[in-house]
Amino acid sequence: MSHFAVAVISDGTKTTEELLAPYQENNMGDCPKEFLEFNNVEDEYRPQYENDGCKYVFMPDGRRLLPWDEEFRVDGSLGYGSGSHEVPEHLEQREVPYKETFATFDDYMREWCGYEKDPETGAYGYWENPNKKWDWWMCGGRWRAQVHASYGECAPYPRYNLGGETTWEDATDYPPEHFDHAKLGDMIWDRDGAAEKRADDRWRAWVDGEEVEDVGEPWPSAVRFAKRYGDRETYVLCESTMWWRAVVTPDGKWHEVGEMGWFACSSESDEELIEWAKTFKERFIDPYPSEYTLTVVDCHI
Repeated sequence: MSHFAVAVISDGTKTTEELLAPYQENNMGDCPKEFLEFNNVEDEYRPQYENDGCKYVFMPDGRRLLPWDEEFRVDGSLGYGSGSHEVPEHLEQREVPYKETFATFDDYMREWCGYEKDPETGAYGYWENPNKKWDWWMCGGRWRAQVHASYGECAPYPRYNLGGETTWEDATDYPPEHFDHAKLGDMIWDRDGAAEKRADDRWRAWVDGEEVEDVGEPWPSAVRFAKRYGDRETYVLCESTMWWRAVVTPDGKWHEVGEMGWFACSSESDEELIEWAKTFKERFIDPYPSEYTLTVVDCHI
């Protein structure tokens, strides 16, 4: 799973929620039906039913058990993973075709594979969004206060309390002129002086090897760090100007550098990321009227 920032640009005719809706993963079963397609899995599973089988343990009393049956669980094990079950050597183990275990393909799909026929299509499978990009999101989140503007709005943020209660509190710790939502015409695109200094200090410490006060250990390594950005000016530029790795434009289209996967791993090259950052304003801000708005959201996938 990964978190990543998305800038949602609106002309006012659609909300942030409406612009993000076409890209929801159907993980909670509440993705709007208009964005879903049915994935029929019968062609995948029917050859398995016809040709494959599963190993069973044949017990002296006539029972037929699976090797991972609770009866073979190793004392003290959690019941899953390598070494969690052990079948005594004297017991016969033999593969049995699925067709001998399940009289029909329907029985196999329901009892072994856990599928039920979809009532709308009459087939086994599931509904999914082929354009899925996120499974949940919130305004700001891990990217709170990233919109530098003369005027804007701050999104409430969640406070998680013991017992599972969640309250939403107004932001009180944002730096001056930093928000989660603002009009394009109010956004300030000058370099952030504080961020510029932090980036310059890090490069001098992590790459040039200088002793710089209050700079921690580099992550990733200095070698990888230098390779990604190439030179100090590029790194400082990327760290001190506004850009986000994904954008939803007012026409509802999703734009992204590379593709985000699990554990914050994405597919773009270093060159693609640098070019994206350098041309972000030119590509995604300058073409639109100043009255359009930009909202930064924290997306999870």
